[in-house]
Amino acid sequence: MIRANRLAFLKAVTLVVAALLAPPVWAQFSTYPGQTYFRALDELHSGDYNRAGRVMQTELRTAVKTIDSRWLDSICFHAGLGEALYQQGRLGDALTQFDAAIDLFLSQATWMRRIQWQQSPREDVSLARRMPAWAVTGSAVYADMPRSFLYQQGQVDNTLAQQQGGVVQPAQFWKLDCEELSRAIAWSLYRRGDMLGPLGAYDARTQAVASRLAGGGLGPSGHWTRAWTELWWGLAEASAGETVKALPHLRDATLLGGRMQHRLTGLSLLTQGKLTAASGDGPAAGKLLQQAISAAVAYEDFDVLAEATRALHELSLADPTAPKPPLAQVVAWTEQAGLWRVSIDARLALIENSILAGDSSGAKAALGALFRRAREVSGGWMGREAERLAALVATSGPYDAALAQSRRAIANQQKVSLRLLQTQVAGAWYDDGRLSKRLARQAYAGVLGDPSVFGWQTQPLDAVAAGSLPLRDAFDRWFAAALDNRDPLLCLRIIDQQRRREVFVGQPMAGRLVAAQWLLEASDEALPPAALALRAQVEAAAPEYRNHRSAGAAATSALRAAIADSPESTSPAARRAAEDLRESVAARESLALRVALSRTPTPLVFPPPIDTEAAKQELVEGDAVVAFHESAGETYGVVLTSAGEHLWRVGPTDELAKDVERLLREVVGSSAKATWTADDLTNDKWREAADALSTRLFADSRLDAATLRRLWVVPDGPLWRAPLGVLTLPGATEGKTLADVAISYAPTPGWATRPRPEEDANQQDTRPTWAIAADPKSAAAVDGIDVIAEVAKATPPPQGLDPTAIHLKSVAGQLAIDLGNQPAAMDPLGLPLTTADRGQREVGAWSGLPLSDPIAVVLRSMGGGEAGGAKVRRAKSAIDVGAPELHVVASLLAGGAEPILLERWSSGGARSRDYVAEWLSGLSRLPATEAWGRARRLCESRAIDVVHEPRLAPDSPKDISPQHPVWWAGFIVVD
Repeated sequence: MIRANRLAFLKAVTLVVAALLAPPVWAQFSTYPGQTYFRALDELHSGDYNRAGRVMQTELRTAVKTIDSRWLDSICFHAGLGEALYQQGRLGDALTQFDAAIDLFLSQATWMRRIQWQQSPREDVSLARRMPAWAVTGSAVYADMPRSFLYQQGQVDNTLAQQQGGVVQPAQFWKLDCEELSRAIAWSLYRRGDMLGPLGAYDARTQAVASRLAGGGLGPSGHWTRAWTELWWGLAEASAGETVKALPHLRDATLLGGRMQHRLTGLSLLTQGKLTAASGDGPAAGKLLQQAISAAVAYEDFDVLAEATRALHELSLADPTAPKPPLAQVVAWTEQAGLWRVSIDARLALIENSILAGDSSGAKAALGALFRRAREVSGGWMGREAERLAALVATSGPYDAALAQSRRAIANQQKVSLRLLQTQVAGAWYDDGRLSKRLARQAYAGVLGDPSVFGWQTQPLDAVAAGSLPLRDAFDRWFAAALDNRDPLLCLRIIDQQRRREVFVGQPMAGRLVAAQWLLEASDEALPPAALALRAQVEAAAPEYRNHRSAGAAATSALRAAIADSPESTSPAARRAAEDLRESVAARESLALRVALSRTPTPLVFPPPIDTEAAKQELVEGDAVVAFHESAGETYGVVLTSAGEHLWRVGPTDELAKDVERLLREVVGSSAKATWTADDLTNDKWREAADALSTRLFADSRLDAATLRRLWVVPDGPLWRAPLGVLTLPGATEGKTLADVAISYAPTPGWATRPRPEEDANQQDTRPTWAIAADPKSAAAVDGIDVIAEVAKATPPPQGLDPTAIHLKSVAGQLAIDLGNQPAAMDPLGLPLTTADRGQREVGAWSGLPLSDPIAVVLRSMGGGEAGGAKVRRAKSAIDVGAPELHVVASLLAGGAEPILLERWSSGGARSRDYVAEWLSGLSRLPATEAWGRARRLCESRAIDVVHEPRLAPDSPKDISPQHPVWWAGFIVVD
């Protein structure tokens, strides 16, 4: 007994001594993150972004930090700050914060193995009873589990470290809100994926998260927290564009143990719904999004509630079979709690529904009161969405006012554009090596490509805003990556995409409005099959359009008939028909603008994108397409034939420009008013300059001079000014130039290679040929004899008919426009074409409605520096990308003009008119390039009438050569 007591006493003493010698074990009972953080989230949801952001920044400054990094609670603060910045439209700063959150997660990815998981989830019976009836979507089972658990930092037993040496880390227990931390990690992954878009597939952080999760070991094996890791994994795969891989993980994340919903269920369902919607399964996506709304309401996840409600609204507009979101109920429920950001998001959807239902006045009033309770919200993406809706409302009023409103919305959207952010991120990754050239070739195709159907349905304004900027640096990087692979077809597709972008910059709403007009009015033969499949959706978005189009067709027929009866003066019948036509066009323009501002998918059909493989099949032996392209100060060429394709380097663009200027000086002089002497038109100095430019352009082109019969040229920069017809190809027979080939110009490779409908040789065009002038003084005939009128049967429009683009395109079959030496370089879309009222007389008006039957257009006497060898000066107001000729030609083609004969410099006399008259005359029975060849043969066989050539020196002999290129090389055919 005594011995037993002694042993017990010794054990007790030993335990006391061990306890005294052991390192301290202590617990921190404050929860991380704390209440200040959650109050900041409340401010975020109420729309007070600035205050929420300031609190998050303070939390980051005072957050827990270890020796070598921040602790886990900073993930929440980075995510919260990132969301506040995102809602403000500060996308670059927001992405930086979400990146920091993911980096911190990756550095402490096994944090769940340090948690003392002492409780398991159980069913929350009361939560189902508290759910509002409108949010219930089924018999869901909800989980009840603690949000916070103890996180162990250090070791309870440091004996081994004491015995063997090492760092002794006393055990510390921190109370961590694991549920909120998991949500912050998941939200960072979701929002980053949303912001990066197609770049997610090339993002190192996204790949690192997916790889780390695939490696396992992040949490206890077989534990209920697997739902969190599956969600992270699914979000990472979704961000990388791996929908097939993402969906199984997201489904496993939806329920705990396959039975109970939890706080992150809503985000899992939201992501599944958006992925399913993008795949085209509207009903299934709608069901998932409804469930996401229900889960978000149950667990008061207001971020998910806002996102899911908007996603379901967008889906319901795109797919009538999808369910509609409970917008009014969401508004009432969130406003009762002061959650103005969520409420405004839902109100925007309600306003859009009102507009689509025809209640423009109600929508206008609602927009006026939208941001009264939370004005900060108007600074972010929701403010830009409100501006889009305001522009939609404005389409019920004057067209010009609605178009001006849309331009303001586009300009403001550029400041908060996700697509432009992706372009900037791709550039940064490319420059610092994170995006290799191999991956850049794929990544830029997604970033700089046309918007997808899903993109139009979800972010229509952003798609237009990004498309309205040239983004030269981004295209230069994409082209450089393609050059590294020496892939001519890829280079040709990039050239086509960049040249189309340059055209879009000069069009209203970045090509979206022209696309809507083409889809509503163009013939089936003019549209690609993919666009034809969407035409029904476009027509459904403007059901009244069909009636206005029919009224316009009737008015056009009546106007043509009235003018045929009275071709010299406007009869009362013609005036009535002209007014009916103007009313029809005005109504159609407003409806087309309404479509362009809506979510209706409209492929950018003008200019059409190139299909390189189909183009090669369409070309026959002797045909070739040559596209020149300037990138990063260098000019390149790509040639496409039926036999293959080839890419070559032309050389520095500034040197090429000097060669072009030298040739122009030798051929036409240094200005548009230079006088030509007999010596100028008899010497061969121009041949030396032509040979030099020929060698620079075509020495490495591999074009076969012996077999080449038909050539389409897509110029770039200074080559729009170059008289290519005087150049020769390597191996050409003596005296053969490109002028001996059927050559035509095109604004883009896609336009050059587009499928062309077969012409009906028996169809007779009875429409008149009209001759008009931008300046009445330039319309005077040469000594009373107008050869254009005599040969081409051209007449002025009837007196009293305003020569607007609407009337000219609707009535004339051929049109000769005297520009009066007006320079296009100053403002290419403002170049006056007629004496009509300002705004309707300029080139820019031709891209509008009506989309006419093909009408041959001649633009004579272009003036300014581009008409000679002088350097071209640009005005501050000029479009900042593309040659002036590109925008002039594209605007005419967009409105239905085809073919086009453009005179880049003029003699100002009879010979210029001879060429125009003979070309117009030949079009009645020949294709455009053949008609030009006929005109050239005829005119070169006739002597120059030196008396009627004002640019010839007074002492010029009568035997001036008609073959000199000064008479013909200034013309280009666009077909």
